[in-house]
Amino acid sequence: MEGSEDMDEEEKRTKRQETIQKAYEFSLRRVGQSLHAFPLWNDFFDFLEADDDFSIGMMNEQYVRSGRVIKTRKWYQVAIASPFLGVEKIWNRYTQFEKDEGGNVRIFVVVVVVVLDFTHSSIT
Repeated sequence: MEGSEDMDEEEKRTKRQETIQKAYEFSLRRVGQSLHAFPLWNDFFDFLEADDDFSIGMMNEQYVRSGRVIKTRKWYQVAIASPFLGVEKIWNRYTQFEKDEGGNVRIFVVVVVVVLDFTHSSIT
């Protein structure tokens, strides 16, 4: 009986986390390029990076972690391509995130420069 209560609580927590994440993503798609969007982006990355305490099992835990890293990386790349005040602070967070994840920051810098160049050339 107690095990099912724990699972129920974990399911509720997961649903809450998913709802919060969807709300952030919805908001960022609408106002993420606003000049004053920095606090929203910063809070979103705090949320993504803090939600790392899943206790699922060895195989699933690594799989979930890998998926979260990929998704967080994608959102960082969207953020640093956005023209808001404070984007350099998000850039600093992103480079630290890549270092912490063992990524090669130089590779991602090239990707970002290409994305920014493509975005700029398609706008003009």
